[in-house]
Amino acid sequence: KVKKWIDEMIKDIEYLEEIKEMERLQEEREKESANSSSPSSGSPLVLSKVVPVSGLILNYFYRMENVLRTIIELLDDKTKTPPPSPFPSSSPSPSPSPAASPSPAPKSQ
Repeated sequence: KVKKWIDEMIKDIEYLEEIKEMERLQEEREKESANSSSPSSGSPLVLSKVVPVSGLILNYFYRMENVLRTIIELLDDKTKTPPPSPFPSSSPSPSPSPAASPSPAPKSQ
């Protein structure tokens, strides 16, 4: 159990070191773009393993927005009148099938 705690602590430390390195690289990119003479040279998009908390919060809001829109669409469909049926509504009642009606008993001689 202690070995597991130590392994997890080492992983946490490695993760924090990776974050610090990523922050250092970001600061360098920002300094380079500030020193750049051309205004159109923006910092290139860099993918990372870390998602900022603000990104997670926005993700949650976007997902909730989509869920609520779906609910509104479904409820809106239920409140509308259904489309007319392709079959006439005043159709005669179906005649009983021969299997459903009792057949007369055969006469014995």
